[in-house]
Amino acid sequence: MVYQSNETGQPEIYVRRYPALDRGWQVSEGGGVQPRWSSTSREIYYRGGQHLMAATFDASGAEPVFGKPVALFTDEYDFGLNVSVANYDVTRDRRFIMLRRGTRGGRLRAVINWTEELKHVLAAGGAR
Repeated sequence: MVYQSNETGQPEIYVRRYPALDRGWQVSEGGGVQPRWSSTSREIYYRGGQHLMAATFDASGAEPVFGKPVALFTDEYDFGLNVSVANYDVTRDRRFIMLRRGTRGGRLRAVINWTEELKHVLAAGGAR
């Protein structure tokens, strides 16, 4: 189980074996929030300030082994006070879907059922 806790005085990322939950291992260094597993469970992703971080994870032995966290990329993402739910996710092919703070206001446009709309556009000869 991967989770965030502030038991050290700042938010950090930890892993515990489930269902025992008897011991935790710190993954992050210097703070971390919003953890996510990779689709293979061999990497842990999390936010560290304006960085998206990754740490390798191997649970095949008696004790889990973690790689040193590395920054994958940096950008201005909504992070910090009042952002308690992860606003990113990771696809199976290690691509990231992220909500980014806009510079032109706070509008969000969601297109629902876009595949049906695309079928109609293509059937009519495509976009003009």
